[in-house]
Amino acid sequence: MWKFLKDYITGKIQTYKSAKIADRETTDEAIIALAYEFNGRLSADRLQRRTKMTWEKAYERLVMLQIKGVFEAEHKAEHKNAILPWLITTFVLSEEYWHEAKTLQTSSPALLTDADMIRCAMDAGGTVSAAQVCVLMYISVDAAKAKLDELTTKGVFTTHISDEGTVLYEVRDTRLLSS
Repeated sequence: MWKFLKDYITGKIQTYKSAKIADRETTDEAIIALAYEFNGRLSADRLQRRTKMTWEKAYERLVMLQIKGVFEAEHKAEHKNAILPWLITTFVLSEEYWHEAKTLQTSSPALLTDADMIRCAMDAGGTVSAAQVCVLMYISVDAAKAKLDELTTKGVFTTHISDEGTVLYEVRDTRLLSS
């Protein structure tokens, strides 16, 4: 019984610590920049996929930013009377934050890490295109291409052109593919 209780409490503490770390790593400015990347529209699901936050934490952060006036909540007309309308809420960047978001998008560090990009390529068999990364990582094609080009200059990827004319990025360290 005591071991179960100890394990339960330890698990809760680890979850709390992870949530705090995710909270610190994802600043309000980074969330605003991410919203700009998606034309000013952000959902808890999309924020959760792009950060280390849980869905609940992502929703909570978006609501807090809504209270601060950064976002306005948008509910689709066909879902207004849904049992759980907050599940499908989209947060839209308010007009006054639109200009700030554009500035943050170009000056803030990306939420996407090098490891995320390498893992994405590994999951795809070692070779990806910017369009594949866009779909798999829920980012814009421009952001995917910029990050892939950055990692190519660092020597992580090599590039070649497919028969269809698509630029493909291939992981140079083939040992990663066998792990």
